[in-house]
Amino acid sequence: MVPAVEPMKPRCRNLNTGTMNIRRAIPAIFLACWPVAVLVSQVPGKPLIDQRDGRGYETVQIGEQLWMAENLDFGGVEKWCYNHDPAMCGVYGGLYTWEAAIEACPAGWHLPAKEEWEALSRFLGVEKAGQQMKAAGSDPVPWDGSNSSGFSAIPAGSGNGEGFHRQGDWALFWSSSEAGEQRAWFAQLDGYWYPAPPKYRNLFVGNYYLKTNQFSVRCIKDGEQ
Repeated sequence: MVPAVEPMKPRCRNLNTGTMNIRRAIPAIFLACWPVAVLVSQVPGKPLIDQRDGRGYETVQIGEQLWMAENLDFGGVEKWCYNHDPAMCGVYGGLYTWEAAIEACPAGWHLPAKEEWEALSRFLGVEKAGQQMKAAGSDPVPWDGSNSSGFSAIPAGSGNGEGFHRQGDWALFWSSSEAGEQRAWFAQLDGYWYPAPPKYRNLFVGNYYLKTNQFSVRCIKDGEQ
């Protein structure tokens, strides 16, 4: 199963499951042997300590944006753990409805707007941003990306009124931008379902899922547009 969509107007394919930018001086011979993306460096940020519960999160600066490099796991708003298993929140972070996600980020941070997700995609390169954002096979929670951005996206799955779906296959993140009374914009990363070209090498930003779905949350630092 997939997250619930407006039933009379399906807009997605049917599924059965379910702090700075550095330019380093690199010798020319090195540049000739490595992708140009090496020049677009991500920088680990200062760890974020959520004063509400004392939980710590790694952060990463990508371009002019400072992001959490882990999924939020805050229980002060309504939160779900995959399959109702608290251990899943410890690994993958919590899952939140849009209404909860709007209130979930700590002081000084916020749920990113649609435009902030799109700015991240443009900075990394629209065609392959997703590949750079997804965790690598050698990361603690492995996926099929390179994680060259340091964003460390993991396939946390999602939830809705019918249960939990596709952990290990996709990551869905809320944005703060609404798309009417019932829906909101989201960012999606997924496995390589299509051989030519792989659809989810990019970061897909869409608006067809209902706000009642339960997605992951990544917060962005205030003022980092």
